Amino acid sequence: MRDQQTNTTENNTACGSELHNSITLKATQGERNMTTRQNKQPITILRIPAVLKRRGRSRSSHYADIKAGLFVRPVLIGLRATGTPDYEVDALIAARIAGKTDEEIRALVIKLEADRKVAHN
Repeated sequence: MRDQQTNTTENNTACGSELHNSITLKATQGERNMTTRQNKQPITILRIPAVLKRRGRSRSSHYADIKAGLFVRPVLIGLRATGTPDYEVDALIAARIAGKTDEEIRALVIKLEADRKVAHN
């Protein structure tokens, strides 16, 4: 499926349950709003199985973290589909590895979610 603004690539495996892997959005050369990283790499939207695998958390713990403000809320990528940008997952994992406190991580979550709104303006 091609659009003038974005190219969408879905990474699927043979198993139907693995269909929720990831969706990559690549911005066209002149489009700045689709990528928020400095180096203009495409943003990959990770579906829940991929996020859980990267985090090493159970589904219930993951949603408890979201409710507690320790992880970003997913974004809508369809009528009944959500995902999380890969760079946000990586930033939160790096903050945990760096030993940041829960309050520092909550502040990071607020900043990451606020940056989503700025990227579209």
